[in-house]
Amino acid sequence: QARGVGARCGQKKTGGDKKSKEEMMSDRASYVHFLNSTLCATGRGICCLLENYQEADGVRVPEVLVPFMGGIDFMPFERGPMEATKGEKKGKGKK
Repeated sequence: QARGVGARCGQKKTGGDKKSKEEMMSDRASYVHFLNSTLCATGRGICCLLENYQEADGVRVPEVLVPFMGGIDFMPFERGPMEATKGEKKGKGKK
């Protein structure tokens, strides 16, 4: 991630000699370290969208995000309700 966005830390060295841009970059700073998805907190954003826009049959896309979703304003759930397990089926018959 750090290399992708060019995030570096350090100070620019001052010198009288002329160097190429790549040499100056490697001399003056090193790449910073990112943890997974710290550049963009995607998991947190998805959780917020689901908490606020989930409906009974799917998830409504916020108006400001519709252009980025190619005009899709609603994403229906693809799967139906989960089937009961064998233990749950047996327990229902006893009640």
